[in-house]
Amino acid sequence: MTRLLIATLCLFTTVDIHAQEEPNRKIKFSLSGGIARSTFVYGKHSIDFNFPTAELRLGMGLSKVMLRNFEIKSGLSIGVKLKRKPDPNPNRDPAQIYAGLDGVVSGLNHWFYEIPLLFQYNFNKEIMGQPNFFGIRTGVNYRLFWDREANVQGFDFFQNLSEFGVIIGANLNISKRINLGIDYCMGITKIFGAAIFTGDPLANPPVAPTLLYDFYARNNFIQLKMEYRLKK
Repeated sequence: MTRLLIATLCLFTTVDIHAQEEPNRKIKFSLSGGIARSTFVYGKHSIDFNFPTAELRLGMGLSKVMLRNFEIKSGLSIGVKLKRKPDPNPNRDPAQIYAGLDGVVSGLNHWFYEIPLLFQYNFNKEIMGQPNFFGIRTGVNYRLFWDREANVQGFDFFQNLSEFGVIIGANLNISKRINLGIDYCMGITKIFGAAIFTGDPLANPPVAPTLLYDFYARNNFIQLKMEYRLKK
């Protein structure tokens, strides 16, 4: 994660050197906060529940105008994936996989660091007295989970998990200092995987194992985000 943060800062510094003659293209800093709804998405095989959870984030961002309408944005946030109540229907199939997922997401809060890298296009149109009122963006997202509740026993696939995702979103520049954004992050990293086999190699005659269920999960989220610029 340290290398990723250094690389991001170097990218902003390099862009700043090539455009330092433009006073309106200096790096701008902001404070940010967000609330998100996170769900699991599955591969070929799945279960009929996506374990929705809430996520909260606070952090500091930096942005820089690269060309007239293009802007690069990044930052560092600390967030928490809040634990949820256990699912009231414990009889979902397959039971082994369901129990593992439900136990992790309802067992404890999961804290993480997050670094997004976004490329934003601002439409050159003034609305409500604000230039570049609306923008769209895409990019990548990285986060590293850690566990502050280390005394909790049992397997936890979020422990020390590095997760990557792809972001698409939009931005509203509602004042000189305040931005509102909405982002959808599609997880790339397989955060959990399991397989179920049939067969009994110890039987007489032996029955060769056959793959019955191949399962993996990724983590997606949709987020509402507010940014407050520290400089006009």
